[in-house]
Amino acid sequence: MKAVFKQSIRNLRFYIFLGCSLIVFGLALMDSKIFPFLILWIPILMIFKRSYTITDDDLLKGNGIVPIKTIRKLVRQSDSVVVYYLPENVDKMQIKPYFVKDRELFIEKLKEINSDIQVI
Repeated sequence: MKAVFKQSIRNLRFYIFLGCSLIVFGLALMDSKIFPFLILWIPILMIFKRSYTITDDDLLKGNGIVPIKTIRKLVRQSDSVVVYYLPENVDKMQIKPYFVKDRELFIEKLKEINSDIQVI
């Protein structure tokens, strides 16, 4: 594994999910019949606490799998880096947001692997 990047908690989806989780946990405490449903939330919580990784075979994982050599453009936004990439056998550019804590290091590591990436 070449690099690991923590997910930013400023992600709005995280807070919405956290609020829903607290409601479910509160209901579970009031009614023990919901307890089995509560156990199902544990894997979902783990998904939201994931990190983004760059593997040894130059794949970006965490929000799906993106081959770094196919990345064409990175766009800095207020709380994320949007990755534009063109997968093989696809005519249309694909877009994925990455909510990383250290955006500059994330961009730097991607540029080390693929120097053709345009950063905006």
